[in-house]
Amino acid sequence: MTRINMTGEIEQQLQWVVAHWETYQMTFIAAMAIAPVFLYFIYILQRVVLISGGIRKAAGVTLALFYVIFVTFSYISQLTLLPLYLSRNMSAMASTWFFYESHSIAYFTNQTGYALWGGAMLFLFGHLVKYPGLRRWLGVLITIAALLSLAAFAGLLLDLDGLNMLTLVSGALVIPIAVLSIVLAVKAEPLHREEESFEEKPTPQTIGEETKQ
Repeated sequence: MTRINMTGEIEQQLQWVVAHWETYQMTFIAAMAIAPVFLYFIYILQRVVLISGGIRKAAGVTLALFYVIFVTFSYISQLTLLPLYLSRNMSAMASTWFFYESHSIAYFTNQTGYALWGGAMLFLFGHLVKYPGLRRWLGVLITIAALLSLAAFAGLLLDLDGLNMLTLVSGALVIPIAVLSIVLAVKAEPLHREEESFEEKPTPQTIGEETKQ
């Protein structure tokens, strides 16, 4: 989702989108998988680290669901509203929904979604910094990534490009978070051990008793 070959003013970038619509379209079709996968990741991770119920978990799950809604809507708008306005030569409206315009509704919605994601991650996993070992390091990485997302949203509200770009740093931390989560999941004890049922094997004593009967 980088701005490859999109240079110049917004009008020129929109012309690039029209000329390379298939590439742009496939980019956001793929992007629509980000939020559902992240939601599944959050669900599995909270099971691995044994997050118990309560206000913290309820708040985290709620924010995570709103994150999915906001981010997915932002990506869907690039496949529906943006091409609609471009096809009607409504450049002003198209720029309002252009994802790569930092003042657009689509961009603001996306950044709001990742601020919600940051809040969700803090509620669900921020407390892991209190535990020893891999859980602490995972908690540290998640906390940093979440705070960077919140800082990026503050930068958007304050129109500070330096803070706004922290979204990219936060996104890059997803890689070490994922790797550490996999390692933790492999080492973690199963949450539920299914009772194994074994058929009673006959012994020489039971065979003798059955023969006597």
